[in-house]
Amino acid sequence: MSSARPLRLQRLRPLCLFLTGLGVFLVRPLADDDWSRLPKVLSGAFHRVQPFASLADEARLEAAQDCLRQTKEGGEGPLVADACLVAAVRSDSALVGALLTTLLPPGDLSDWDSWRWADPPPPDAVARRLGRPHLTWVFVGPWFARQGVGMALLDEAVRALMRLGYSELASSFLLGNESSTLWHWRAGFRCLPYPGSMRVVREQIAQEANAKR
Repeated sequence: MSSARPLRLQRLRPLCLFLTGLGVFLVRPLADDDWSRLPKVLSGAFHRVQPFASLADEARLEAAQDCLRQTKEGGEGPLVADACLVAAVRSDSALVGALLTTLLPPGDLSDWDSWRWADPPPPDAVARRLGRPHLTWVFVGPWFARQGVGMALLDEAVRALMRLGYSELASSFLLGNESSTLWHWRAGFRCLPYPGSMRVVREQIAQEANAKR
């Protein structure tokens, strides 16, 4: 996993309906009954991305279900419901993509401790604007990739976060996922040092040694 520097929330272009070469799509809030349909979309979106790419179709679908269950149940931090969105075909409501935002604890993103809450966050963490929003999942089905669906989802999520009073959005992506790397770069994110890199570890050890002198 690699992390991306928080995006300053300045994307103000209103966008709910958008047109691609494949038709008209709608960006709308995530509904409860969408969760059961998302694993198939995620499985298809990551079918060429490790570690999903090494799995057979059935196992990859199960892995997608497990990942989304973890997110839904708060394993990635509280869901920022207003910034959890899906993209659907306007004509038949078929889901083609989704963006799920959770809440990280406040802190330095180059520190491991900034990616998990040490204690359970309060139930009203989002309402109190605690922590930092994190783009935990953004994925688009393979037939609809590179049509602007992901960017449309991001635009609407940023607008929702700004209405909530947040000013930053962090993200992360799997190492080796070049398309995700480029997408984050085009969207305005900037890479941060990976907390597990040897350079960062050496710097932390040096800082601790200097502090003891």
